[in-house]
Amino acid sequence: MLKLKYLRIDNKFLIIKALVLIIILYFLSGCADRAYNGEEYLLGTICRISVFKTASDDYDSEEIVGEAFNIVVDIEKRMSVNIADSEISIVNNNSGIMPVTVSHDILFLIEESIHYSIISKGRFDITVGPLVKLWNIGNLDAKVPKDSEIAEKLKLVDYNDIEVSPYESTVYLKNESMIIDLGGIAKGFAADKVKAYLLDYGVRHAIINMGGNVLVIGENPEKRPWKIGIQNPFMPGGTVMGVVEAIDESIVTSGIYERYFIEDNVHYHHILNTDTGYPVNNSLVSVTIITNSSTKADALSTGIFALGYEDGILMIENMEGVDAVFITKERKVYLTSGIKNRFSITDDSFIIVD
Repeated sequence: MLKLKYLRIDNKFLIIKALVLIIILYFLSGCADRAYNGEEYLLGTICRISVFKTASDDYDSEEIVGEAFNIVVDIEKRMSVNIADSEISIVNNNSGIMPVTVSHDILFLIEESIHYSIISKGRFDITVGPLVKLWNIGNLDAKVPKDSEIAEKLKLVDYNDIEVSPYESTVYLKNESMIIDLGGIAKGFAADKVKAYLLDYGVRHAIINMGGNVLVIGENPEKRPWKIGIQNPFMPGGTVMGVVEAIDESIVTSGIYERYFIEDNVHYHHILNTDTGYPVNNSLVSVTIITNSSTKADALSTGIFALGYEDGILMIENMEGVDAVFITKERKVYLTSGIKNRFSITDDSFIIVD
């Protein structure tokens, strides 16, 4: 079983690579011989695509999985802030200078991001890029910035300063040094794109796992719901605390255990508070969103986590077709009404609170 890898740096522990964040529990005794699994390191995580053929299916699993990965490669090339000539990097490099013409996918994702910024009261905000770069959490040189540095970068974080022109297909960042970072939504978008491609080829049973972003197509080949294990946020990767049953849905988790470092015995994780510039500090350790769109689930998992349990569960309960699992630092589990009959605890140290 894959586990999280750590590197010790003086008195700090930094997660290098989260290989498994959500564990897929599928036991297909009669169909395992017709499963094809592909795996690549993309979008900063291990991406795994599993396609399951039944006797009536007629397609080349290896060929379509290979092409599915090409779709993810293309998305990374266009959306990564770490690639100098990506569309997003070009937009960022022209902040405060001029609008940049972008592809339909980039325009769509930025407009979607603004929508989720609005409904989450700015807790999800793709202009958080300057803060992400300042903290550099997930890299070897991550450290706590000075208050003055944080204050300076906070001036650049405001989704209202993104100017989108759908008719001209342009994006303009109004202030110099603004940085869009699609890291909180791109994996979900990629999963949705791969799903659409697989459906076009007639795939009826598949799992797309992008390191914490899981999307299942249809039911499993045994005509039962897929069983998706939710990571125990207090244990190394590969340890499950509960299971969600899902059919044709995406299950996305955000938590403080994904990327972090410890300095002076203080835990600093990668989900940043767009008001303070510091990592979010509330009662939660993780939030899992369950819905039919991985793009939506990806954005909501970050925004809802940052909102906190009380505001977050109220927001989800008022959204049609969206459910959530909240886990607190006290190992209490809160469920939205639509998921209660499809979620079960597998670790008795956690308690579901009604």
